[in-house]
Amino acid sequence: MVNLQQQYRPESYPILQSRSPRIIIVDNDKILCERISRVFWKLGFNHKIYHQVDDIMPIAENFNPDLVLTEYLLPWLTGGELCSQLRMQRHTCEIPVIMYSSFPKVLIPSNACDAFLQKPFTINTLLRTVNCFLKDCSQLRQHAPVSPRFDLN
Repeated sequence: MVNLQQQYRPESYPILQSRSPRIIIVDNDKILCERISRVFWKLGFNHKIYHQVDDIMPIAENFNPDLVLTEYLLPWLTGGELCSQLRMQRHTCEIPVIMYSSFPKVLIPSNACDAFLQKPFTINTLLRTVNCFLKDCSQLRQHAPVSPRFDLN
């Protein structure tokens, strides 16, 4: 069971004050998805998991996510290709994408995502990265229509 420290409680996420954040998770690793899902559920995040996606656009258009979390090495395409699909449409181009992989970051195109996590990573590292983008989403809902990009190296 995951022990959520004080800094990772729902009240630490300002976006929860307006509505539950929406996160799409794309990964064929069902065990990792289940672990992430349990933590996101405890935090009150509205999330959907997809184990196989060829076209993320219908999912993004229907779910209207605040964030996409994806594995880079997927059996049918790469997380970078999913990110490119989002970037090609005006209404989804600013959705932050956090990508993770055991594949070395130096071999992944630098513009493939907004943040990259090297596997293995801890849940705390994942939550810190997610929180950066969710705090940004909360502030943007109040002040601006477009999200800036981060490079969390």
